[in-house]
Amino acid sequence: MASLHYPAVFERAADGGFGVFFPDLGGCTSGGETLIEAMENAEEALAAWIDDALAHDEKLPKPTALERVKPGRGIRVATVQLLRVDIPKTKQAVKVAISIDPALLRRLDAAANARGKTRSGLLAEGARLVLGERR
Repeated sequence: MASLHYPAVFERAADGGFGVFFPDLGGCTSGGETLIEAMENAEEALAAWIDDALAHDEKLPKPTALERVKPGRGIRVATVQLLRVDIPKTKQAVKVAISIDPALLRRLDAAANARGKTRSGLLAEGARLVLGERR
């Protein structure tokens, strides 16, 4: 499994905690009451952002070198760290067995067919909607 290291900017929040953002990954933010908690939460946010991007077949941005990170004016920087994220070599689907009402399954298949999707594709799309993930 390959890995990448993305710079994370840790800033002091007005409430005494810490906010975290990744300059290379739009919308990837996190935080915590302590610097350690913020780092742990940032690692989770980074992994979730990467997983979502890969699930949508998006190209991952190249990480900026740590020495080239410029947090911007007005940011109360506590530290800037590189955080590692593992990148799977291939995107592999996992086969699962589920139980579903036969009438619901027929409607699901009809809806998938009408949209030009597979049953699995439509179920995955529905799961993403329920989980509030972007498309």
